[in-house]
Amino acid sequence: MGALVLLTGCQQNIHRTKDVQSGAIPAVEQQVQQLSAIAGGSYYLKEKCHRSDLPSNEQLLAQVVALGAQRGWPTNAEEYQQLSVKSEKVFKALVADGTPVEQQCRYFNQNISHFFQQ
Repeated sequence: MGALVLLTGCQQNIHRTKDVQSGAIPAVEQQVQQLSAIAGGSYYLKEKCHRSDLPSNEQLLAQVVALGAQRGWPTNAEEYQQLSVKSEKVFKALVADGTPVEQQCRYFNQNISHFFQQ
């Protein structure tokens, strides 16, 4: 359940580009963390929830980078080079998590899949 808590926090923040009080864009490391949570969760959807409609991992990464760019985030920042590695770490943490697969699949289908609607 721990990995779901991590992703839940990231998902709640990803919908806000700017901090409501300060108007500041999240720090680049937070941006990468949020986007890697989406990518890692989508890897989980593909592999463990049998979502064959999702694109390849490379295409998923490109889509989350595009999402960051839409939010005005500096996706050319050096930290973004770690997005693939961090996304894979999120995926591995989800696989190792003790939460039942059915519960994780339900959660990710509700909270992540809309980022990849065709």
